[in-house]
Amino acid sequence: MAKLLRLTIALAILGAMAAGIVRAAPDQDFLVFYQEDAGRKTVYLSPENSADLQTVASGTKLDVFLLPRHLVYYTGHRLYEYSLDQRKVKPLAQLDAAETLYQVLAYDSEGPDQAFVITSDEFGTIHQYVMEFSDGSLRRIDGPESNLGSGLSATGTEPQVLSPDGAAAIRIHQVPFSSRLEIRLVPMKSGSTLKKWTLTSQWTTLPQFPIWSPDSKYFAFYARHSNQSTGFYDLYLFNLESARMELVQSQVFTRLPFEDRVMGEFTPSWSPDSRYLIFEYQPYGLPTESSILRYEAGSGKRFTITGGLGQRRTPVWSPSGRKLFFIMDAAGTGPQVHWINADGTGERRVSPSGGTTVWAEWYQPNRG
Repeated sequence: MAKLLRLTIALAILGAMAAGIVRAAPDQDFLVFYQEDAGRKTVYLSPENSADLQTVASGTKLDVFLLPRHLVYYTGHRLYEYSLDQRKVKPLAQLDAAETLYQVLAYDSEGPDQAFVITSDEFGTIHQYVMEFSDGSLRRIDGPESNLGSGLSATGTEPQVLSPDGAAAIRIHQVPFSSRLEIRLVPMKSGSTLKKWTLTSQWTTLPQFPIWSPDSKYFAFYARHSNQSTGFYDLYLFNLESARMELVQSQVFTRLPFEDRVMGEFTPSWSPDSRYLIFEYQPYGLPTESSILRYEAGSGKRFTITGGLGQRRTPVWSPSGRKLFFIMDAAGTGPQVHWINADGTGERRVSPSGGTTVWAEWYQPNRG
């Protein structure tokens, strides 16, 4: 079977230029986001190089799936395809009203023009289908059924995340009889000169995996002193070539007593060329003010892209590296999506008036 490309349930839309309906260029980036108002969701998209804001779909219950060659969305127990060229909607398969859509998986650009549709019934049993994009037909796949609540069987090994080049893996290890979490770097290829590395006992990290750079030379992670139950988390890089930790920024955010801390909005984002890391920073740990900082790996130079009163959450590089978006939460407006050039110029709000932004993502179509 051809390789499957599993895509997370996410918002992603194909768009057109402001001057007219055109095919998306292979390197064209689009900002896609949900706006929610009075319980109703609306999906918007905006091309990176245009002020054109397009409305794609709206409804009280709406899920959007980004596939390599198709935008599929689901509402009212039916799947639909949104056409980039025509800005029109094509009805696809009608699902059984007793089943809930769980996921859509697609072949990569070299595979057949089909999608796997996965649903679950009221008992949590998974049902699998193949959908043909040519006519929207749905075909049940015979095979063993599984239950969503059963989970995976234990393998005796710790979860891990591979580097993009597959040469190394990161594992998060819970130290026995302790609340401390440590990072373990493990070589994955025989004959590799890469050495194992473990975060020393004076530090503890977060339960989420560190963020690999696209070139696999660095990973970014948060850590704080392990002898403290609360306090600030600092952001670090680990340089695989030098086998050293580099401090990116101290006191990025705080952990309060009895609070389950995750990276969340503070998850750093790498530029596509692995040169820069961007992240949200709260001076003194206060949520009333925030900045988005850019750190240059190697030189250690820091640059403030934007900052001031209000919260600037979850900055993310565009695939082209020309822009980044973030969620701005200022008094009186609620969360709204903004974008800004990588050099700190050209900041503007992208979301329309009315409602609040509940999700946003970059999308670069036709990347097969």
